[in-house]
Amino acid sequence: MTSFSSLDSVATRFVPFAELYPQLSAAILSHSRILRLGAMRLMSSKLITAPAGLHEIMKRCLQGEEVPCDVQGVRERVLRIGRVVQVVGDAEAADFCARWLIGTL
Repeated sequence: MTSFSSLDSVATRFVPFAELYPQLSAAILSHSRILRLGAMRLMSSKLITAPAGLHEIMKRCLQGEEVPCDVQGVRERVLRIGRVVQVVGDAEAADFCARWLIGTL
């Protein structure tokens, strides 16, 4: 059995966003909420290195995705989607945001 003290010595590898995004871009475009949510949680984790603007977009899209798709959550979901559009700055962030919005339809 591995102790926690030995896990501290394991080197942490950060993955660049550009390396991970091509593999997960189809998941963000998926009609499956569970698949989109999992991919977005992975990409917005601390182990993924992304530019600050893109990281902010991913965080806001993830907040919108985490709102339940029920009658009570619709208002909050629309509000969070509106906030995503306010921070889109570059083409990479716009691509991520567009894929997520299309997937939610």
